[in-house]
Amino acid sequence: MFSFIGRLPQPAKTLYVLIFLAFVLLFATFVMDLAEARRVALVGVGTLVFLLGLCASLNINGTADGMASAIKEYRPMGADYSRSFLSTPLYARLFGIMAVVVGSAFAVTAVVSPSGL
Repeated sequence: MFSFIGRLPQPAKTLYVLIFLAFVLLFATFVMDLAEARRVALVGVGTLVFLLGLCASLNINGTADGMASAIKEYRPMGADYSRSFLSTPLYARLFGIMAVVVGSAFAVTAVVSPSGL
């Protein structure tokens, strides 16, 4: 996974690392039962996923192209995706659109939800 992230252009690379750190923080808020911190962490995760989706869907700094080439070269558990639809820039852009929807849903739900998650 680190080699996949290492092949990405700069905005996507930083966003992937920040998303990972935000998820660690979010899980810590569940363990420590901190409702307000959990809400803030969930907004942070949603915002970061939204930004990654924007980078991929708009191909900012070649993010979609970089994701496609990284998928071509990355072989998780020996699987070869180099000729698959998964290794095309179109798929990376579709992934980006999905990430925009999911990230905004995370952030909006955390802000609007009255139950404290």
